[in-house]
Amino acid sequence: MYIKGRYILSAFLLLFIQPMSAAAMDCTKAANDVENTICANKPLYELDAQMGTLYRQLMTSATATQPELKRTQRAWLKTRNACAVDVACLDGSYRQRLQALQAQWTQAAMWQPDAVDLQAMNDLQESIRAESKNHPEFALEHALAARALESSQTSFAGDPVDSYGEQTNFPKSRPKGVSED
Repeated sequence: MYIKGRYILSAFLLLFIQPMSAAAMDCTKAANDVENTICANKPLYELDAQMGTLYRQLMTSATATQPELKRTQRAWLKTRNACAVDVACLDGSYRQRLQALQAQWTQAAMWQPDAVDLQAMNDLQESIRAESKNHPEFALEHALAARALESSQTSFAGDPVDSYGEQTNFPKSRPKGVSED
């Protein structure tokens, strides 16, 4: 019974520990002083794991900027390796690079307006400019009021049977160009 419990515990630990260490460097293959220093220092090893995870996420999400990301990562590795066995230098280098990668991740994950959004914003700006000639202090309010719906209710309730007793037909698949939102 005791041995069976150890196998279960070992399997459980492998499931949760392996993904964390999969993002960090393989310390059995440490090839230089820098890698040996990182492997010997738990906080540095954890920073390396964070770096690996974030770098992989960026590589998969920001495909357009992959060549630049690879170039900057290689350049950073050269500056990191210049720290040699200086733990404080390595820590600072990792923290600085993580901050830069997190900024890139934020930029990559951020909403980017498409052509329709840009056209709507341009139309609104033009309306505000036109309204500012007649009502300079309330131009925004007038431009928005001109775009307001006449009724607070829409004609589509989304119920399977609408108020007229007719069956509402929902599409079976999402039309092309329509987002989930």
